[in-house]
Amino acid sequence: MIETSKYDQKILPIKYPIVNGYRYYAKVFSIIFNKKNCFEWISNNFLTLEFPRLETLETHYFGMCLFTMSRNYYEECPYIDKSIINQDLVNLKWENICDFLRDVIDMNYYIELDLDTYYVSHATKFYKNIHYSRPTFIYGFNNKTEIFNIAGYYYHSKYSFEELSYENILKAYDSKHSLEIKGIKADDIITLYKLKDNNSYRFDKALFVKRIKEYLNSYNFRNDVCNPSDQATFQYCEYGFKAYEFLKKLLDLGERKIPLKRAFSNLFQSIINIDIRSFYCLWEHKKLMLLILKYVKEKEYINIDKDSIEKYDKVEKKSNLIINLIIKYNITQEKYLIEKCKNILDEIANEERKILENIVNSINISKSFYYQYKADIVIKRYPKK
Repeated sequence: MIETSKYDQKILPIKYPIVNGYRYYAKVFSIIFNKKNCFEWISNNFLTLEFPRLETLETHYFGMCLFTMSRNYYEECPYIDKSIINQDLVNLKWENICDFLRDVIDMNYYIELDLDTYYVSHATKFYKNIHYSRPTFIYGFNNKTEIFNIAGYYYHSKYSFEELSYENILKAYDSKHSLEIKGIKADDIITLYKLKDNNSYRFDKALFVKRIKEYLNSYNFRNDVCNPSDQATFQYCEYGFKAYEFLKKLLDLGERKIPLKRAFSNLFQSIINIDIRSFYCLWEHKKLMLLILKYVKEKEYINIDKDSIEKYDKVEKKSNLIINLIIKYNITQEKYLIEKCKNILDEIANEERKILENIVNSINISKSFYYQYKADIVIKRYPKK
C-alpha cells in the first residue's frame, strides 16, 4: 500500500452529536459542535418538527424529524463547506480508496461514502452475514495501527464512534461496486465536509420568535420554503405542534396493528412493534430546545426566567420516559402502556405550550435586518406563483 499521507495519525475534531436519530443530523451536529458559537445558528433553526399528515398517515408513513427552512442543511449551515465528487475521479489519481481517504483527511475534510457492511465488524447485524450498502462517516486515520476512525449506527443501531482496519475498508469499498449486480443500491458519490474557519452568523431574535410562533401554530412550510419541484413529496407533510396529535394516532394504529405503508415505497412498517423513531425525535427536539433556551438566556439575548427553564427540563424528561414505555410495550404488548403514553403526551403538550407562549409574549421586538434579508432570499429562491 502506498502511503501518501504526511501524518502518521490524524483525527479531525468531532463531538458526540446530541441529535443523532438520523444520520444527516448526526453528521451536522458532530462537526459543528466544535464551533463555540454554533448555537447562534442552531437557535434560529431546528425549532419545529415535520411528520406525516394525519389524513395520509396509513398510506404515506415516515418517521418524524426535525425541520429547518431548508432540507439542504449543509448549504445553509454557515459552519460547513460541502463538496461532492464521483468515485471515478478518485480512481484517476489514487491507487486505492485508503490513499484517497488519508489525503483528504490531511486537508481537514470529513468523508461520507457507501461501504458494504458485510465487512464492517461493528455492524453486527450484517458483518459476515448480509451484503448491504450503507453510508459511513470517516474522520481520522492511524498509519501505525492501519485503522480509520468511523462513525455510524452499529451496535443495536446506536450511533457510535468506532475503528475499522484499512483492509476491511478496502474490501467494503471494492465489494460495494458489485452490489448493484445483486440488486442492492450503492451510491457512487463521495461527500466531503469541512469546517469553515470563520463565519458571520449571529442569532436573530425576531427570527427566533417567528419560528417559535410557527411551531406553536403548526404553520405549514410547504409553500414557503420548499422547492416547487418537491411539492409532490411535501404534500404529505405537516409541521409543528400537531406532532402530538400525530404521535397519539401512531399509538392508536400501533395498538390496533394497522399496517402503515412507507411513503414512496411498496414496503410496510412492522405491525408487531410501534415505530420508536418518531418518539425518539420528540425527545431530541426537547433536548435541543432546552439547550437553545439555556443558550439564549445565558447570552442575554432573551430574558427567560429560571422557572421556565426548570419546567422545560421536566418536559424533556417526560418525553424521554415515553421512549422507555414504548420499548416496554413492544416487549410486553400491555395496552395500559399506550394510554399512559397518551396521557404523558397531553401533559407535555400543555406544559410546553404554556412555557413557550410565556416566553414569546414577554418579548417586544420589531423585525430585524437579518430576518428581512433571509425572507428576501427565500422569496427570490422560491417565488410564489
